[in-house]
Amino acid sequence: MARDFHTWRDPQKVCRLSNVVVLNRPGVTPNEIDESWNFPILQVPAIDVSAEEIRNLVVTGKNLESLLAPEVEQYIHSNGLYRSAVDG
Repeated sequence: MARDFHTWRDPQKVCRLSNVVVLNRPGVTPNEIDESWNFPILQVPAIDVSAEEIRNLVVTGKNLESLLAPEVEQYIHSNGLYRSAVDG
């Protein structure tokens, strides 16, 4: 998303209201990101999974243990994230 940040609605406001940090992602190199934004880039272990895959696993009640930190999985379940696809 960082390489397309300039297309977001009011990206300057997003930067004023938050601290934007970029995480590395498989297939994307830092030189693809507009350097004028001056985002810090964190190198984290890459996991080859998409947000859509995570949502689908939550909706179907599958285990997320190998894909997410336990705290993140607990947060998703505790806050009912992605459940609207099942409930609605």
